[in-house]
Amino acid sequence: MTGNPLAGKLDVIAYTPYSYIYHAVRDTSTVLKCHEMCDGKQHGVRELATARTLEHEAAIYRKLRNHPRITSCFGLEEVAPHVNALSLERSPIGSVRHYIVKHSGVNQTPPMSVRLRLAMHFTEGMAYLHANGIMWSDASVRNAMLFSGEDGLLEVKLCDFGAAILPEGSGGSEFEPCQSYEMQYQLPLRGRADWDDIQRLNQELFALGCAIYELTEEDAAS
Repeated sequence: MTGNPLAGKLDVIAYTPYSYIYHAVRDTSTVLKCHEMCDGKQHGVRELATARTLEHEAAIYRKLRNHPRITSCFGLEEVAPHVNALSLERSPIGSVRHYIVKHSGVNQTPPMSVRLRLAMHFTEGMAYLHANGIMWSDASVRNAMLFSGEDGLLEVKLCDFGAAILPEGSGGSEFEPCQSYEMQYQLPLRGRADWDDIQRLNQELFALGCAIYELTEEDAAS
């Protein structure tokens, strides 16, 4: 894809090795997750960013349906000729990690009551994933977005399910299982030859513990 066919329509607000996140200039409620370089620049590892991963993530969202701990997904939409994007609910605050880091410091650190509330929401979200037979495979507070609830208190919604594993026979797209956990969220090998030797649920629970630690302690899990 050459040039920038969406100039003036979309702005890049974040990118990962797998995808790029855009927001429409005149829309503050949604973001578009896309595998194409809609700003005309190379970002991340191009061979890892494919339309198939977006289709897989869309299948994950269809399986999850609406839930208060999961970001809303509005489906795939064509944003340019032969270029699809996943339309998602946009957080007005940002990720949990961004919030914690931004407010760390003397007289700014969120009180423990807030941290425990966020940890509970994160846990509820992962429990819902597992209840639906889905292994997240990328559990992290960087993939948890903050929203203001009806009571004015912060609420957590999980996102980024491009590496998640659907249960067999669920009607999702064919997708080779992978693990995308951050290094500090990975269960130690302890003599195992490969990450694949670790049961996925054990890895998920270890990552959950790391997230709770990061949320309730001053320092990120390490």
